[in-house]
Amino acid sequence: MLVQRVYKIVIKPSNPFYEILDNFCFKSKNLYNQANYIIRECFEQTGKWVRYSDLDKVCRANTEYPDYKNMPS
Repeated sequence: MLVQRVYKIVIKPSNPFYEILDNFCFKSKNLYNQANYIIRECFEQTGKWVRYSDLDKVCRANTEYPDYKNMPS
């Protein structure tokens, strides 16, 4: 039995929501990369894994990258 685990949705640039969704995807990518960088740097320096709650505090306090605060819940 073949199980489909991925569902692809294509939104054309003519769609009225395209610009908003494109912006959210861009911010989401940046946020993921920022969190990945924080986790990697902390692990290399201390040898400890950053927990989600600690990462949340760091991202909220970081004013250099406002993508965390600008993303919807």
